Amino acid sequence: MIRLNNTPNEGSTVKVNLGFRDSAGQYYIPTKVQYTFLALNNDKETWSIVDDIYLKSLTPASSVVLTIPNVKTVEGTTLQRKVMVYWDAFVDNEYNSFVDEITFDIAPKPYVPDEPVNPPPEPTIYVKINQVNMQIGTLTAVPLQPVFLIKTNLPVDIENAVAQIITQEGEIKDCIMTVDSTGALLTVSTEYWLEYQTSYTLKIGGLVSTINHYVMENDFECAFATQSKDAPHELVIQDSKTVSITENGSHTILPDDSYDGVAEIIANVNVQPNMQEKTVTENGEVVPDTGYTGLSKVTVDVQPPLQEKTVTENGEVTPDSEYYGLSKVDVEIPIETGKTLTVNENGTTTISPESGYAAMEDLELTVAVPGPKPEQTKSVTIIENGTTTVEPDEGKVLTSVEINTEIPIETGRTETITANGTTLIEPGAIYSAMEDVEVTVAVPIETERTETYEHNGTYTISPSTGNVAIDEVEVTVDVPLEANKTETISVEDYTAPVEITPTTGNDGMEKATITLTNMTRLYVWKDPNASPNPHYMYTIYPDTSKCNGHAYQCGTVKNALLTDKPVLVNGDALYVSGYPNSLYYRDPDSDITH
Repeated sequence: MIRLNNTPNEGSTVKVNLGFRDSAGQYYIPTKVQYTFLALNNDKETWSIVDDIYLKSLTPASSVVLTIPNVKTVEGTTLQRKVMVYWDAFVDNEYNSFVDEITFDIAPKPYVPDEPVNPPPEPTIYVKINQVNMQIGTLTAVPLQPVFLIKTNLPVDIENAVAQIITQEGEIKDCIMTVDSTGALLTVSTEYWLEYQTSYTLKIGGLVSTINHYVMENDFECAFATQSKDAPHELVIQDSKTVSITENGSHTILPDDSYDGVAEIIANVNVQPNMQEKTVTENGEVVPDTGYTGLSKVTVDVQPPLQEKTVTENGEVTPDSEYYGLSKVDVEIPIETGKTLTVNENGTTTISPESGYAAMEDLELTVAVPGPKPEQTKSVTIIENGTTTVEPDEGKVLTSVEINTEIPIETGRTETITANGTTLIEPGAIYSAMEDVEVTVAVPIETERTETYEHNGTYTISPSTGNVAIDEVEVTVDVPLEANKTETISVEDYTAPVEITPTTGNDGMEKATITLTNMTRLYVWKDPNASPNPHYMYTIYPDTSKCNGHAYQCGTVKNALLTDKPVLVNGDALYVSGYPNSLYYRDPDSDITH
């Protein structure tokens, strides 16, 4: 399992987590781990090896953090990168080779203009080997007669090139090298056989490009290992093998070295034994005489003297010294019958026949032992947490219990947490506890967040997609306010409160200037002709020329400002009443001029 641990930028470090688990999800430690760092070429189809090293070794472990420092751009490639991991391991009861990969992009550095400098010199171009594959197998399980497929960055000429395989002892073996029509795919093969499960080095040198005659900066070397004999592979069969057999016995015939089997075995058998016939009249070992290979026939004519015997007691029965054996044994042993016995205490009781008898035909045994139950010891092994109850067998009591604890504990456990909250870390399926846990917290937090608001209101600022929290927020408030709102109100037309709002495009007013127009002065006059009491009225006229008669004859009455409101005039109140809107004053002795 490969997982990218960070988002790399140009010049920063790439961190990749490698975890090795079997089909049941249990971690295991591989026998060998290697990786290759690649960059996608500008043609968007092929890849180039970064740093010109095809395979880099890592220390095997169940969980590895691969760190690649100073990731930078590579001429002729894009910003897309790939990490390929190769490892060998004994998993699910067999030895296998595995490969996995992860692809990601690196972000370029922000552009920072520099002072003009002289352009760098043109880079030196070399012929490079970008990729090595096997026609059959992998570099960790190469067939005994391998065929390598090699890709170069440029079309090449192989006229003066050299391909060799170097053993661990330093022995150099030449290879056959061909090139396809594109000039960029080489095929390297051998006419000899390699050894099983052995490490070698493939060396390529002397390649020259067909255009501009670029050369290799250094010879290319690639380590590989041949497959194990038990690994699946194409069998190498020897056509025929001839052997000569001149003596009896078991003969093992094996194929010659570097072969898995033999198609045909020719066995030339030429065994001529010298056999002897013999007759024997007594017991003993029969062997051929000197000069003979074996016995072709043995005639046995032995007549030993045998003895008949009668016995009345147990024991070993043997013939007398002058006899070879027993032809007949009569047994007359006296046997006791109807034997009875009562046992009333614990312990060992020996029951024997009565005197004069050699055995007992039957026995009636009565056991009547009072007291505690027989004691017992037990041993148990506990392999998981919990409560274990140990009980004696039926009819017994325990005197001691031996407890062996073998609880499986997981070690080297690693977990990466990328979100806030409570994370439950439990041991693996076959474990009951964890000895240690390495926890890596990588919660994404947004930094340098900026927001600008141009209108009043309530705003919720949340992290952008992919982040859990915000480290810092810069908020700019730019609400438009009207500097001075002006409004003119005609009092003559006023009938209700006037609402003043900002001009369109503004959310508020710094101040408002209101101008009132058509404000008419009012006059109050006494109407002496009113009956039964004098009436007082107010008009817009400054004299009494139009005030004779009733109030409604005094012209236009402006009473809007006094409607439903008491007004003090010389300490007394004016009230609106009558038709049409006359004013009554209740003090006939007072005179109001205006």
